[in-house]
Amino acid sequence: GNSVVPDWPKIAGQHSKYLLKQLKAYQQGPGGPRDVPTMYAIVAALSEQDLNALADYYSQQKPTLGTAKPELAALGEK
Repeated sequence: GNSVVPDWPKIAGQHSKYLLKQLKAYQQGPGGPRDVPTMYAIVAALSEQDLNALADYYSQQKPTLGTAKPELAALGEK
């Protein structure tokens, strides 16, 4: 949930309904709203119960603080 890889989002503390929606979108695979082959391979065989458990798990994690690039901070505030 607290990724240290800049290309991967931090999802710790995100709302479980949002996480569940995204997991289900990945699960639709090619042609779905979130067509990411790597994520599809991870979630394709998961049950509804599995998806709910994952969403609940990550929503209960505490997010760690990070830093923003100063040149992008103003854009983020906007």
